[in-house]
Amino acid sequence: MSLRVINGDDANYVVVKRLGAGALGTVHKVLRKSDGKVLACKAIQLRSADDLNPIVREVAALRTLAGCRNVVQWTPDVAFDLDSLTIRLHMDYYPDGDLDSLIKSHNVKDSPPVPKDTVTQVFCCLAMGLLDCHSRGICHRDIKPPNILLSRKMWNGQLVTVAFLADFGIGKLSSNPLTSGLALDSSCDAGTPIYMAPESLEPESPMYGAGTDLFALGCTMYELCNRQYAYTDYSRKSVPSMDLTALREYGGTLCPLVTSLMRAAPALRPSTEQLVKTLKEYCASRWEKQKAAMLWESLAVVSQANAVAVDGQAAPPPTRVMQPPWEQPNQQQQAFQLPPALQALQKQQPQQQQQQPPVLPPGLQQARQAHQVHQQYAATWRRVQMQAAEQQQFGGGQPPWNKMGTRP
Repeated sequence: MSLRVINGDDANYVVVKRLGAGALGTVHKVLRKSDGKVLACKAIQLRSADDLNPIVREVAALRTLAGCRNVVQWTPDVAFDLDSLTIRLHMDYYPDGDLDSLIKSHNVKDSPPVPKDTVTQVFCCLAMGLLDCHSRGICHRDIKPPNILLSRKMWNGQLVTVAFLADFGIGKLSSNPLTSGLALDSSCDAGTPIYMAPESLEPESPMYGAGTDLFALGCTMYELCNRQYAYTDYSRKSVPSMDLTALREYGGTLCPLVTSLMRAAPALRPSTEQLVKTLKEYCASRWEKQKAAMLWESLAVVSQANAVAVDGQAAPPPTRVMQPPWEQPNQQQQAFQLPPALQALQKQQPQQQQQQPPVLPPGLQQARQAHQVHQQYAATWRRVQMQAAEQQQFGGGQPPWNKMGTRP
C-alpha cells in the first residue's frame, strides 16, 4: 500500500458534502471518479508526529479485518495533503448515519421506542463484529453509538438494519485472540469514560480486553433500549436497571442479556462466543425457524455486500492473526512510506528529554512503597467485594445469560 501525495484537492475524488467533524479531523462524502463509487473520506489533521499513531493503529486494524462482516471496510488508498497537513483515509459510505442519530431520533417527546426487530438486528450485528475482532486479537476500546454505522436494506421483503463497527483509532492489537480471556495492559486509559468498564478506570493499571469491549457494548445497547446513558460518571457501584418501558418492549431475555454485559467483575460477563450463541438461541425461540434463519442470512448477506475487496470479489476472513506493523521489526513494511515533507515534519518535533526522577531519602522511599502496596491491596479488596456481592445476587453464581428467558 502506497501513500499518495497531493496538494489541496484530490484529483481522484469529487467532494459531495461534509458529513461531520471530530477531535482529530473531518469526514466528507466523496465520489470516486474512476468508477463512480460513493465513499467516505476521513481527513485526520497532523498537528504533531504523535498524531500518526492513531492512523497507523486504524489502518493496521482495518487491514486485519478486511472482508469481515459487521466491520467498516476501507479502500487501500491513503493520501497526504501537503497544504493542510492531513492524512485522508477512504472507507465505505453508509447512508443511514450512525447509531447515535437513531437514538436521538427516538428521544424526542412522545416518540415511540426503537422497534424490537431493529434492536435485535443491531445487537446481533455488533456481537458478530466483536467476535471477528476478538478472534483476530483486536480490542476496539471505544465502542459507543457514534462509532457504529448503520445500513438499511430490503431483503426478501423485510427491512433489515445492519450495524458496523467503526473508528479503530485507539484500538489495541495483539498477536493472540482475545477470546481466551487474557487482558491487555495499558500505560494510559483510552476510551470514552461513560462507556468504560471498571477495570479500565483503574488509575494505577487500567486493563483492556474482550470484557471491556463487551461492557461498552452493554452500555451502548442500554442506551438504545432506554434512550438514556447507562452511566454519567466514573462510578460503577451497581448495574443500572431497565425502565418499565424497555422491559415491556424488549421482553425478559434481551434486557437481562444487556445488563449482564455491564457486570463489574469481568469474569461474570458472558464471553463473545456465549453472547453470539445466546442471541442465536433467542432468535430461534422468538421467531419460527425459517424466519430466524432468514434474519441471520440477511444480516450476513447485507454485511458481506459491504465487505468487498479491491478486485470486486468478497474477501474471505484471514486464516491467521495478523500482527500490527510495530510488532514486526524484522519484516519490511510497505505501509505508510512517508514523503520527505512529512518526514521533515516529524523531525521538527522537539524531542522530550528524559528527566531523572528525584532521589528521595530512605524514609520517604519506604513510605512511598508502603502507600503503593496499600493501593494495590485496596483495589484487590474492592474487586473481591464486588464479585462476592454479584455472586450473592445471582443466587449461587449462575450467570444470567445461561437462564434463557421466555418471550412475554
